[in-house]
Order: sequence, then C-alpha cells, then structure tokens
Amino acid sequence: MLKIKLKKMLSIFCLMMTIIILSACGESGKTGQTPAPGKETAEKQEKQTAEQEAAKQQAEAEAKKAEEAKKAAEEARLAELAAQQIEKADYAARGYYYDEAIAELSNSEAAGRPEVQAKIAEIQGLKDALVKYEGDTYHIFFHSLIIDPAAAFASPTSNGYNFWMTTVGEFKGMLPILLEKGFVIYRLEEMLDYDEAGNAKAKDIYLPAGKKPLILSVDDVNYYEYMQRDKCFPVRLEINDQNEVVTLVRQADGTEVQTYDGDVFPIVEQFVKEHPEFSWRGAKGIVAMTGYEGAFGYRLNELQKFRTAADANLPVHTPEEEAAIEAGARRVAEGLRANGWELASHSFTHGQYFRKGTITLDQLKYEVNEFNRKIIPYIGEIKIFISPFGMHLKGDDPRFKYLTEEAGYPIFCPVGKHMTTFYAGKGMSQERLNLDGLTLKYQPQNAWKFFTLEEIDSFIDKTRPELIW
Repeated sequence: MLKIKLKKMLSIFCLMMTIIILSACGESGKTGQTPAPGKETAEKQEKQTAEQEAAKQQAEAEAKKAEEAKKAAEEARLAELAAQQIEKADYAARGYYYDEAIAELSNSEAAGRPEVQAKIAEIQGLKDALVKYEGDTYHIFFHSLIIDPAAAFASPTSNGYNFWMTTVGEFKGMLPILLEKGFVIYRLEEMLDYDEAGNAKAKDIYLPAGKKPLILSVDDVNYYEYMQRDKCFPVRLEINDQNEVVTLVRQADGTEVQTYDGDVFPIVEQFVKEHPEFSWRGAKGIVAMTGYEGAFGYRLNELQKFRTAADANLPVHTPEEEAAIEAGARRVAEGLRANGWELASHSFTHGQYFRKGTITLDQLKYEVNEFNRKIIPYIGEIKIFISPFGMHLKGDDPRFKYLTEEAGYPIFCPVGKHMTTFYAGKGMSQERLNLDGLTLKYQPQNAWKFFTLEEIDSFIDKTRPELIW
C-alpha cells in the first residue's frame, strides 16, 4: 500500500518538474525572438535618417534641375531678345542710322552678350568707314505719275502727258537700277551750309564708299482738275491709319480706294522699306506744289476766305467741307515731313513769264506772297523754290537774291541736264534732270549718268505714241 502511494507521488512530482522545465524553456524562447527596446528605436531612427537624406538629395536634385531650367529659359529669352535686337539694328544700320542702332544695342538687356557686342563693333566699323563724297551732284525730277497709260495717251492732253509725265511702271522699273548703281536718296537741305560770314557753301557729305547722293523731286503735286477729267491720275494724297502716304484713286465704278502705287510718294516709301540702303537716314525726296489749285489734291483755293470775283465758277463748300479740306492738307503735309519728305514751292501761278524768263521782281514777290498767304499756313515753312518751266537765275540776279536772302528760299532749283550746283550769297542753285517721256523716248542720252539705252528700253512704256512737236 505504502509502495503504491510513493509511486503515485513520484509521478506527480515528475509531471510538475516537466511543466516547470517546459515553462522555463518557453520564456527563454520568447526572450530570444523579441529585440530589446533600445535596438528597435535605433533602427527606426536610422531608417528615418536614410529616408530624410534621400528626400533631401531628391529635393536638391529637383532644385538644381529647376535652377538649370530657369537659367536655360533665361538664356533662351536673352538669346531671342538679342537676335531680335540685332535684326532691328541691322535694319537701322542699312538705313545709315548707325548711332541709333548702337545705342539700342548698348542699352539692351542683352547688351553683355558676345553676339551683341560683336554687332555693336560691326556697326561702329560701318560708321567709321564712311568717306567724304567728292563726286558729282545728281538730281532727278518727275511730275505726278500716270496710273492708266491707256487713258492718258488717248486723252485730249495726250501729247502733254507723253512729253512731261512718267508712268507708274516706268518709275518702278527705274528704282532697282538706281539702287544697284549705288544711288542713295539724300536731303537737299543737307547740302547747304554757311561759312563764318554767313555765306552759302557746300555741306560735307559722308557716305559709304561707292555710294552717290541722289536728290529726287516731284513737281505740281496738286492733281489738277484736268487730271481728274482724264481719269489717269490719283484724286489726292492721304495719310492712312499706319501714318503711311497713300494715293486715293477713283475706280471705274466711281468708288475711291487707297493705294500704295498711285504716285512717286507711296512707291518710294514702300521701296525704301524693303531696301533701306536706298535712303540716307530716311530721306525720300521733295514735294513741290503750285498754289493756285491748293496742295496734294486739296482745293485750298476754293476756300471762302480766298475767293475773289474771278472764282465765281469754282465749287462752293459747306463749312464742314472746308474744314475737311484744311485738315486734309495739314495732315498730308505733316505725314510727308514725318516720313522724310521735304516740301517746296513751285510758285503760285506757274505763269508763262517763268517760261520766258521775263518775270519781274515785283511779279516774283507776288508769287511768293500769294503762296505764303494761301498755302504755307497749311504745309508749314519751307526752304526750297522750284522754278516753273525750269527757269534759271544767276547768282547775281536780283530775283535770285530776293528768293535766297529775303523770301526765305535759300535753295533754288531750275532744270538742266548737267545737274550743276552753285553757291552764291546766301543761297544755292541746283539743276534737275527730267526723267519723263521727252528724255526717255527722244533724249535718252541725257540720262546716261543713270541708265544705259538697254536699261531704258527695259522699262519704258511701249504704248507711248509718237510725240507731236
């Protein structure tokens, strides 16, 4: 009995020891699998630090990339700006605006770029290369251009047009040849200077080597009533919304349109836009008006304040119409001047005493006074007198002295194929060559300084009839 109890107690004891040992082993296993709290924190911090460093590096890379993109964009902007300003400066320099081109580039935001500095040096070189001109003077003149040769040469005034006028096509044909031969339109007023005693003398002219100064003038810019009757000339000049000189042309159906090729003025302006080297610093030519029918096609002579008993047959205008006539003449005069044109008087009456050369001093004073009273208030002060019928005056002629010393016209222009210029007293005289039907068709040798016979044949209107002498 006692032996059985002892055996049973021994079994219970073994069981309890087994449980205790297994329990201890289990706790020991758990302790080996779970990191200590200090190690876990260190790993988290290390991971966070790595992530932060990676984020920092990515941010720095993105910032660097953005900065590089910003620099590239700025470089592209400045490069484009430089290219635009260089193109603009090139165009200005072609028209001999050297100082303006250099100033524009020097004051540019892109001034420090090497290509801009190179362009500044190039343009300065062009300016430094100008040479004093020592050659002949060249002065050509025209009347209003014929826009419809068929109508002109079939009209009652055909012979006069054939003698004294040039067609639009002929004029357009001349310009490229003149350009190719080195002619540059120059301001006539820039040819006159004065010595210390106040006497007139030639003003020095500086041009690129091989270039020749050309004066261009147009007479009788009035678009007379007889021209309107024959329907082969513009109605008048106008200034459009872009401040360009245009011609108002009446079409066959009676409508009126602005054109860029109805006369010398818009044609020259458009040609110079394309070829700025044909004009010295914007010079275009001279516009000469004969006062008895107003100016530029605006009938100032019909204004009520100027009317006399002899004007009974002229149209009568309302106050609003008269205001429009005055405003139109003023606007055209201002626009012409702004676009590089010089204005001139071609007398008031264009009287026959100019043709004969018999005009007296008193008659000349009348011409000047009437022009000053009826035309000058609308076109502004002028310095050039272009004689009707090409009348000559010598330097010691009282009439020449009156014009150049008293009347305010220091420049006098007759007609002569040699285009001679002289200076006398307070004024200068310069002959002009007419490039019209008479010269082109019958006296082409007179134009030898400008065109060969073959060149004239290339642009002369083949529909011109024979002249009636």
